[in-house]
Amino acid sequence: MDKESYIEIAREKVLKGSFLLSHHAQIERGEERIRIEDIVAAISNGQELEPYPDDPRGESCLIVGQGLDYRWIHVLCGNFYNRDLLIITPKICKRLFCRRYKASSAQPYSILQALDNAVDSVKEALPKGLTF
Repeated sequence: MDKESYIEIAREKVLKGSFLLSHHAQIERGEERIRIEDIVAAISNGQELEPYPDDPRGESCLIVGQGLDYRWIHVLCGNFYNRDLLIITPKICKRLFCRRYKASSAQPYSILQALDNAVDSVKEALPKGLTF
């Protein structure tokens, strides 16, 4: 049996709401004005750009995809084989660099429906009074 690719694992986890954002990711997304929904969408429709299987801090992978606002986002992910995927860094990428990548042909409705489910799962896991 073939090993699942990083992007397949990442998609599966974000669509289930099984992901965490690192402290660094929280800071970056605030500075870049990236919503959590945009990170989920970018992973859901994105492509594996650069895998880092030998990273001394653990396997990681750079994914590029589009947020719901159509901006191209680089998302560095790790912890593929733990319960929750770790979003290490989200960054808006330069349009000219990302133009050569094309979002996957997944059906928009199914991605949006899965995104709603992921957002609901994350909201349920948050302590009372804390929102995103």
